[in-house]
Amino acid sequence: CISIYSIRHTPPHSPCPPARNPLLHTHFHIHSTVYCHSFHIFLLNLSQTHKMPKKLSKKKLAELKRREEEERLRLEEEEKNRIELERERIALAEQDRVTLLKEARLAALERQRIKEEDDKFTPEWQPKLSLAYESRFLELAERKDWHEFLQCSELPDPENESEINSYLTLWRDQQSSTSAQDADDDIPQRNIEQDFKDCNVAIELYHQIEAAMFRAMDRDEERRVHIHKENLGKIAQSTLDTLDDMTAYIMQFSDLYIDQNTDQYANKTSTIDYGLWVNIAKNARKKYVQFDDIDAVCELALKGMALQKIAIRILHMKNCDPLTITAQQRPLMIPIGGIVYMDILHIPPPPSGHKGWTIRKLTSLSKRVKRKPYEQTDAQGNVVDPPSTRVSFVVPSQVLIRKEVPSVAWWDLDKKTWSQEGIDSEKTKYDPESRKITFYTTHLTTALAVVNERVFDVPYRSWFIRPLPRYGRNAAVYTIKPCAHPTEVAYIEDIVIFIFNDQCKMLSPLRPELEHITSKWLEPRVLLQRLAESGINLVVGDEDAQFTDRLPKHSDVEQKAYREMSWLGNVCSFASSKWNQDLQVGQDKVVFRVSQKLFEPSNAIIEDLPPAGGVTFKGLSEEGYFQEPQHLENWENVAYWNFKASFISCKDSSESSLSLETLPNHDTHLNLALCLDERRKDAEVLRRIEEEDLLVCETIRILLSATRPLSWC
Repeated sequence: CISIYSIRHTPPHSPCPPARNPLLHTHFHIHSTVYCHSFHIFLLNLSQTHKMPKKLSKKKLAELKRREEEERLRLEEEEKNRIELERERIALAEQDRVTLLKEARLAALERQRIKEEDDKFTPEWQPKLSLAYESRFLELAERKDWHEFLQCSELPDPENESEINSYLTLWRDQQSSTSAQDADDDIPQRNIEQDFKDCNVAIELYHQIEAAMFRAMDRDEERRVHIHKENLGKIAQSTLDTLDDMTAYIMQFSDLYIDQNTDQYANKTSTIDYGLWVNIAKNARKKYVQFDDIDAVCELALKGMALQKIAIRILHMKNCDPLTITAQQRPLMIPIGGIVYMDILHIPPPPSGHKGWTIRKLTSLSKRVKRKPYEQTDAQGNVVDPPSTRVSFVVPSQVLIRKEVPSVAWWDLDKKTWSQEGIDSEKTKYDPESRKITFYTTHLTTALAVVNERVFDVPYRSWFIRPLPRYGRNAAVYTIKPCAHPTEVAYIEDIVIFIFNDQCKMLSPLRPELEHITSKWLEPRVLLQRLAESGINLVVGDEDAQFTDRLPKHSDVEQKAYREMSWLGNVCSFASSKWNQDLQVGQDKVVFRVSQKLFEPSNAIIEDLPPAGGVTFKGLSEEGYFQEPQHLENWENVAYWNFKASFISCKDSSESSLSLETLPNHDTHLNLALCLDERRKDAEVLRRIEEEDLLVCETIRILLSATRPLSWC
């Protein structure tokens, strides 16, 4: 018997010494007294459990050695490859370090060279350009002032806020001389026709203030822009207040103004369509109100509506939008064809007769209109959604309908934006012959409008701008190919704008709906605004990019390119490049094409160039003249960064991928003018800039900055 045993068992015929056979090393600790017989049996079982494997054959031993050799060679090859890869990595890292040092050295030299160019060019040329522009602008402004003086206009100066305030005060005093009187006092007599004339004049002033606001925007005068917006709101509100007071007057004297057969009064001017129905007859079978004089219809959809003491007024301001400029956020939709105010109004007690006298009861409704919400209540008195009512009106002839069925929206006063909620678009119909649009809406006593998507015309397919030296140094032409839509019913191939001094004239498309634009010379942003109101919008902002497949360029590089392109307005032609939207270009660079070869028209005849800026054309051929010349070998691509520009080796005719490498034997420069100057090596470019008519240059810059072809094409 034992207390502790330590046993090392080695099977017989073991090929390895016991010390190198760990599998067969066994230690046992026995902590209790056992019989020797039992321990003997334990040893026997242990020897049977760990039997020695059979001896390997020579073939298997050879195979084992072969595998061991292969493993050794594999490990050696891996180590060799690892060392080689590490050597290559170190070499590449060193090469990258040298390249980075070289690039940093070249970038430092480039920055130094561009800084030297900036130090030389900016002090020398900026004062010249500014002085030349100011003197040219003042010269033209004096001519315009003299021209306006000869016209003897009674309108206030749109740039003079005190004159506008005096005009508004005088207007209010003239139409409401007894505004301080109580409701029991007599109602002053109104001249309805004069009210309409005053409103038309006010809308003319509205457009003049709008043009002044655009000029302030172009000069980055934010304070002036804010003042002009406030004045626009004042003019629009005074116009609506006048029409409201006039409406109250007509209803108070309904026996004098309302047609007894139709219960209506209507008037139609160049800027306003006005229709008023006063429910005098209270015909329970009447289902809708039809204004024949202005070709508008409003359904009486609410139960018992035909028996209520109400009036329905339709007020269509055809070329004025005082709402969108007050929007808290830039609306995705913009009105085309003006605003339609559809109001349900309370009516004053009707006049009565007694012994040859007409008795009129004076109430608060005698001088002021009171609007009635379009709503209904359930049996418990809770306000519920009203039924859809059918409304129709004529879209003005000065609107180009681009879709088979245009969209309609209403002005959400709380959110200050256009909304289509509550308008059944599936039931909307449009008759192109009568130009009447019919739709169903749950929103009345609000503003309605035919709307178009702000981004309908972007992205552009291409753009092109070129000087017209045969007409002098103050003429150019700008062409844009807007986005094409498969379902578009009024396809537009080109929008061509002729530029002369500070004025623009649209030459294409020549459509009857756009005659009010193509027949006039307008300031650049005014022309673009009139186009937007007529259904062609070329002014799209960064906030609209989410609704397009384009990312807008960064403002600094984009505006730098437009400014410097305008300097070269009588030197070069510019056009879109297919590489501009390449991912390698991104948002911080722009790419466009430039050509110094001027393609002269063969059959364009200009009839008159009066000094005031008016130009008339005769025999202008659009074929080939207003389109981009197809001489690709004359075009080269230019890349712009926010601090430099350069010619690049990649052309639009190239089928390979984009490369922004600078053209061989060329350097990057501060601006395009210096790039061209290096290319010509004769100082001709700088001389031409010095002789440039900077008034037309500024007009080119404004058009480019507003339409942003480098972002949307």
